[in-house]
Amino acid sequence: MKKNVEIARYYKLFKKKAWILILGVVLGGIISGLITSNLIDPIYQAKTTIIIDTKTSTQKDTTYDEYGSDNKTQNQVTEGDINFSSKIAQTYMPILKSRKVIDKVIDKLNLNMSYEYLSQCITTTQVNQGQIIDIEVKTKSPQMSYDIANTLPDVFSSELENLTKFDGVQVIDSAIMPQNQVYPNVQQNKMIGAMLGLAIAILLVLIVDYLDNKLKTPQDVEEYLELPLLGVVIRENSNSLIHKR
Repeated sequence: MKKNVEIARYYKLFKKKAWILILGVVLGGIISGLITSNLIDPIYQAKTTIIIDTKTSTQKDTTYDEYGSDNKTQNQVTEGDINFSSKIAQTYMPILKSRKVIDKVIDKLNLNMSYEYLSQCITTTQVNQGQIIDIEVKTKSPQMSYDIANTLPDVFSSELENLTKFDGVQVIDSAIMPQNQVYPNVQQNKMIGAMLGLAIAILLVLIVDYLDNKLKTPQDVEEYLELPLLGVVIRENSNSLIHKR
């Protein structure tokens, strides 16, 4: 019974102080939005996809009859060719972020940044352990992300040919100009700020209620003063009198 009374009391408390909770939500969302928009640099992402093709995956198999003439010529793709291309892609992926490649990208685009910084901006992922590699570039400028994402495959292909005498890099999807930032997420941060504001408001209401030592109900007299309750003086609206006997 006492537990139900406490729940009812807190329900009335929060209902009475609902304006504080609403104010906390609104202020939390606004402050979080302002901080996100004005104090945190936006990050833009451009993505390009390339494929490592060993040129052995498409090959001509020619058979001859007993007289030495051509019997049939056909293109075949074998599982061994695919596995070989996958291993080649995995082997050559580190070259994408090598100092030699990235320094050439910096020189080609005349970027004012170091190898270490640009290397951290680039993420390479081998898709399903196959021949396809996703390249993601995240910078503070949409134009810069776009330029780097489209320049990197060209430089990589050139260096791969010079280093390994292998020319099998093809671009599947070129990067497009980013229109929206990927970080920070303004809407998400506003929601987090609103929830944080609500939590602070609830904590404030509970602290104020805890520090308030006024006796508000007849039950408070019996509970906190441990005195028997003899009677209650009821005050009606402000225009009526308090009746005493």
